[in-house]
Amino acid sequence: MKYENIFFKNDIEYKIEIKLDDEHKNGHDDFSITASICQYKHAPNIIIDGCCHQKILMVRPEYAIFIRLHLSDWKGVPMHAVENGSYFIKEKEYDAAKSLLRISDYELEYLKKFTESKDYFTYAIQRLGLLERWKAEADIAIAYLMRLCKREKCPKFKGVGHFKPLSKAKFSKIAKLEENGYFN
Repeated sequence: MKYENIFFKNDIEYKIEIKLDDEHKNGHDDFSITASICQYKHAPNIIIDGCCHQKILMVRPEYAIFIRLHLSDWKGVPMHAVENGSYFIKEKEYDAAKSLLRISDYELEYLKKFTESKDYFTYAIQRLGLLERWKAEADIAIAYLMRLCKREKCPKFKGVGHFKPLSKAKFSKIAKLEENGYFN
């Protein structure tokens, strides 16, 4: 799905593009929102182009959900959630981790204990119920994008997405470690 919103405000042209597709041919559909902002005095002059999310929010705050989901898959999972999320937390880049993972301070504190391995961090994401919350947010964005595109039927999305959940056995094994105080 693709939606373009082109409008003028104070001699400035805004072209905002919202997409949920596999444009990059990576095997799964991802959200993206970008803009091209041009000033027209004597000739077109590009002011900014690309992921200028703050500029988009200034003129279209109603698109905030797409900005939160930018580079997330159709299930709402952020790209490289485990790798980048754990990296940001290890490096104490907490605002980056909270923004990427769309989490609260409380959830950040919980995740800090699980950066030792990908499996542990994956467990913590599943344990917090982030997959379900991310999917619910993506479903809202998909419905909104369908309205913008004037579509009545939701397209079939492809790919498994950005997240591989743990097997039940592996999840149970890590849950037992947590239960026994391993992560404290």
